[in-house]
Amino acid sequence: MIRVSQRLAHPLPTVQAARERYRSPTYQHDVMQWLPHTEAQAVALTVSINQFARALRILDAILKFCQTRQWHTGTKWQGKTYHNTVTLEDQTLRFRLRERLKQVRRELSAGERQTRAHERNSKNII
Repeated sequence: MIRVSQRLAHPLPTVQAARERYRSPTYQHDVMQWLPHTEAQAVALTVSINQFARALRILDAILKFCQTRQWHTGTKWQGKTYHNTVTLEDQTLRFRLRERLKQVRRELSAGERQTRAHERNSKNII
């Protein structure tokens, strides 16, 4: 069992680099996106701003657990994204912490319906 701290204390350099990297994140669909890095290796994650601190604490705990067992950890570019890696003997496991977002349909308020109608009308004018 891995214990996750309530606050991020003495983070690993890769976790600290991710925290610095996301100080001014880019967003796509309200999710912080991984930016390709060149200066320092950082952990890979894709989470909302609300879950960012928690995600860093979880990754920090996982990576510290791996390092106490002397497993090699790192970050590797694969496909279109970065992934965290853990190497045990001759096996390399890759993983990425990401948040699943579920879109739930709801009725639009009167103001939202009015705004939407206005946007549609202005597109038709052009």
